[in-house]
Amino acid sequence: IYEVVEIEKLVAHTAEPLTTIVDLTQGAVLYVVEGVSGWDELRLLSQRAPRSRDTELNRRLKDEVQRALVPYGVSVLAVMLQNKAKARVFKLVND
Repeated sequence: IYEVVEIEKLVAHTAEPLTTIVDLTQGAVLYVVEGVSGWDELRLLSQRAPRSRDTELNRRLKDEVQRALVPYGVSVLAVMLQNKAKARVFKLVND
């Protein structure tokens, strides 16, 4: 989930703003997931701590996607894997 906070940066520096957001998000998600050693660690990172609204995996994903999109004036509110399967599954949602 994201919001465009500086539309000039996004429009002026990209030919296809939505495609840019999707491509950079996919790359950032892949980077984080490739850094996980295996399925067991992925499942462990996906567990919520008591009284926590987020998981460690979601925090890592959000941080990495934010790093990729900040030069384009995009603020990332949340990134999460919707389904955890032994395949790459991700979803980009915007209002």
